[in-house]
This record gives sequence, structure tokens and C-alpha cells, in this order.
Amino acid sequence: MMQKYISKIYDINQFSLLITICPYFLFNLKRILLSSFFDYEILLFLIFTILILDSLFRFFLTKPKIRKHFYPIMISLVILNFYGIYIADFIQNNLNKYIALSWKRGYILVIIQLLFLSIFFIKSNSYKILNTFMIILSVLIFVNTSPIKYSYNKSSSHFNNYIHIRSEIKKTTKPILLLITDEYSSPYELFKITQDSTTFKFSKKLNENNWIVQNYFNSNETSSIHSISSIFNFNLSTDSKYESQPLSFIAKNKLFKCELKDSLEQKNIDVTNFGIFNLGSSMYFSRLYLYPESFLEDLFINTLLFYFKYKIEFCKLNKLHINKYPEEAHNKYIFNNMTDSIKCLKSNKTFIYTHLYMPHAPMQYLPDFKWRHNKIENYIEYWNLTNNKLSVLLNNLTKENKFRIILTGDHGYRNDSRINPHKTFTAFYGFDKADVDQIKSVQDIGSLVNHYF
Repeated sequence: MMQKYISKIYDINQFSLLITICPYFLFNLKRILLSSFFDYEILLFLIFTILILDSLFRFFLTKPKIRKHFYPIMISLVILNFYGIYIADFIQNNLNKYIALSWKRGYILVIIQLLFLSIFFIKSNSYKILNTFMIILSVLIFVNTSPIKYSYNKSSSHFNNYIHIRSEIKKTTKPILLLITDEYSSPYELFKITQDSTTFKFSKKLNENNWIVQNYFNSNETSSIHSISSIFNFNLSTDSKYESQPLSFIAKNKLFKCELKDSLEQKNIDVTNFGIFNLGSSMYFSRLYLYPESFLEDLFINTLLFYFKYKIEFCKLNKLHINKYPEEAHNKYIFNNMTDSIKCLKSNKTFIYTHLYMPHAPMQYLPDFKWRHNKIENYIEYWNLTNNKLSVLLNNLTKENKFRIILTGDHGYRNDSRINPHKTFTAFYGFDKADVDQIKSVQDIGSLVNHYF
């Protein structure tokens, strides 16, 4: 009886949820097992749930007509959820070499493929080919998975490089605004390509308005989450292994817990977050960067289910309309609303973290800039638009000299081999030059913020 039961569950001619999603979990096995949120109980419960669902599909949907129409729809949804992102990325990465393909068009192609797949299964009513393919793919992925070092996530010991700034001048306390411009290249790097001196127009204007400008500033990181978390923990990037730390490690140990927030709390400094990362207990304003916040999110972070969940959360969090590019809605909110919000601050003992997802792709800011493919010519135009928007914002913020402001890229442009992604731009308003001179990289900025409170 048991043998008959097992053979029915694993009949290769029937749809199997377990077999269909097995390649996804094997492909992500290393990341899952090394997750800082890893939980055996949740993992075992998930496996048990999948087996129960498999059994339900086999034993309760026994009518041929139901199987014929329900299974093709079911398998299409499962494949779309677990592999849609991979398929869309593959299509975009290949077609973008020849045509500019937007996110929306890429997923339309995926859906069309799945419709043809559904029709095939409705007509053939056979799953042997699919199951065989998934089994072979699972074996190949498992064989090619590198050995897992479980010690990787056992320790969070990355030592900071806090700079004890020497300053003889006693400073009045003012709110400090840290404004990150994501993937902002050094004007020198762009000048190498354009040979156009107008790339320095924005930095010259800042310099004329009492800003301390660094046109060729170094970032130890080329990943946003590693760069920002390093800032929030007084430069962890002196450890060359830090850039390889997984997202779950960064999220749990360096964002939910971070030394800058702890230090500011001890000084009774308020924190206002207009950013895309958590700053200790201060929650991100917009969830534009998809890092996990729990083990279940770590399990499903590469699925469409998680992606649409994050889109809905974004709209609810910011009370913004659904937008194909949440990054555009976030950027517009910062430019249009942030100034009024922070000018209402009652306490000078306030630190404000703000993150502009510009000039980072997707390059769209309607009606000024319609979506374009991420290549250097378009990046430079979007970079100039970012500067124009920043000029207006910064003029409003510095009119009454109420704030100290740090404007910086988290890293440079990464999509052109002619540009050094470690070189960005940083400018300081309301800070003493002798203090600024002691800051050698973007990741040292946390030390400067802490020193001025």
C-alpha cells in the first residue's frame, strides 16, 4: 500500500510541484543555507507543505477534465513565479545588445512563452518531458554547486576604521543631512570620455557657494548596500572580505544593527530616514533595494511573488500611486517634499539620511527624461539632469544656513569599463575643511557625522 502511495506521488507522468521548483531551491541553496536568518524549522515546514500540496493535487484532482485544464494553469503560474525573473533577465540581457528593452516588455515576452507552454500541456496532457528536464537540471545544479563553508555566516566580526577627528574649533549643533546620489560618477571620469569641461559646472557652482568639493573621491565599495552599511558602521571596508558578505548578513548585522545609530542614540540625536536602507531601528522610507528581512524573504527573494509584494508595500508605505518604476516615484517625492519636511524639524540634534536613486538606472524622470537603455551616453544626460535637480534642492536647503549637508555618491558608474566605479563625487556644506581633510573615502563619512554631534 505504501509503495503504491509513493509511486503515485512520484509518478513522472503527473505534475509535481516538488520536482518543478527543485531547481530554484538548489540554485539558491548556498545562499539559503548561509542566510543570517536561517531557520531549520521554517525550512522543514516548507518542505512538508510542498509534499502535502503535491499529494492534494494528485489525489483530489482526479477528474480528467480538471487535470487537463487546471494542471497547465498551475504549472504556468509556478514557473512564472519561480523562474520568471531569471527568464526575463536572460531575455533582457541578450536583446538589450540589439534593442532597448524595458522591464515591462521583457515580462510580456515571458508571459507569451508561458501561454504557449500552457497550450502545449493542455494539448499533450503529458508532464514526463518537463519532469525529466527538471530532474536533470536539478542534478546538474547540485553537482556544480561549490562546497558550502558553514563558518561563513557564524561571525559578524568586521572591525571598523573609526576616525577620531582632531578639531580645535567648538562647533554649534545643527541638523546634518547625508544625501546619497546612487551610482554617481566622478566628473573627472566622465570628462575622460566626453572631453567636455561642462561636466565640472555643478561642482564649480557648489564651490562658489561655500561648499568643500571633492571631484575625485574614493569609494571602497561598488555595491550600494555594502557602501551604505559601511558608512553606518564607521568604515568596515578596510576588511577586503566585507564586499563579499551576503545580503542577509548585511541586513541583520549591519543595517538593523549599526554603530552610527547606536552612537547617535547615546547622544540623544534624532534620526529621520528618507533612505532606502534601515538605519538601525529607523525604517527605510522606500524599499527600493531588495534585501531580506526574514528567512522566508530570503527563501523567496528571487521570485515574482516577492517582487510584487515589495511593489505593493512600497505604494502603501509612501502612499504613492503604483508606478512601473518605484525609483522614479521615490526620487520625485524627495525633490518635491523632503525640503518642507525637514525644515519643520524642531530639534537641531537631528541626523537625516536621504537616498536619491539617481543617476542610477532605471533612467526615467518624466516629463524631463523618458526611459532609456543603460549606456554611457544616456547615463551622462541623466547625470546632468540629476545635477540640475540637485542645484534647486540644495539652494533651497542652504538659503538660511540651518543645515550641515554631505552630498555624496555611494560609488561610481559600473556599466562602462572606461570608468572607474570606485571614483565618485562628494561635497560638504557647513563643515570645517581641516575636519573634512581627514575623511579619505565615502565609507569614512560616518565618522564625520558622529564627530559633529
